[in-house]
Amino acid sequence: MSHWEGDDRMSTLERVATPLLFAEQLRTVRGKTRLQKLVCLLDVRWTKEGKRLGYRFQFYHHGPFSFDLMNAVEDLVDEGLMLERPRSLPNGYVEYSYTLSPSGRKLIHRLLSSDRHLKELRADIAELSKSHGMLPLKDLVEEAYAARSELGESPVSE
Repeated sequence: MSHWEGDDRMSTLERVATPLLFAEQLRTVRGKTRLQKLVCLLDVRWTKEGKRLGYRFQFYHHGPFSFDLMNAVEDLVDEGLMLERPRSLPNGYVEYSYTLSPSGRKLIHRLLSSDRHLKELRADIAELSKSHGMLPLKDLVEEAYAARSELGESPVSE
């Protein structure tokens, strides 16, 4: 069952394209947490511009987290558009990396050739990938916390 239709604030096209475009720009997205924080920063940027991306974020174990995004990525992997590769780390954790599959690359190419809105999304993702894609994870998490706080959100439940 696909999770893409769960939030009507964001189209299926954007829901599919956002993680794929991050994988395209970074070649490899190292870690679920990194992808979550990059999309969070993009969401904050778009919110400030009045163009809400639509993922719902909440404060979670390692900063802002979107179950919508998690479900979208799982669907993309299940449908063969993204490749997920686990790697065991010395501390016992598993880091997942994400890349575009050949099918995902073809889909992005086809979508970009026909949708001006996605070209704007891609440009914003390219800029964010360049500025934040390789930040140490600790710094990226802190930036995501700060960005959500700028929107008046707080990690402390009231």
